[in-house]
Amino acid sequence: MQCALYHAGRCRSCQWITQSVNEQLSAKTADLHRLLAGLPVEQWCGADWRPGTAFPQQSENGRER
Repeated sequence: MQCALYHAGRCRSCQWITQSVNEQLSAKTADLHRLLAGLPVEQWCGADWRPGTAFPQQSENGRER
């Protein structure tokens, strides 16, 4: 996915944007396992993804961008 703000150095909220989808899923899965290491997890399910078409139109605070 391309983001003009990220590539202009004005936004860094998408830390995974430069990685392929497979690399992102691997890194995110590893982070999740690390973060939940001390908790009882009955079952780990595989990652599921759908191709994105665009970035969300709302910011994290819920206001339109």
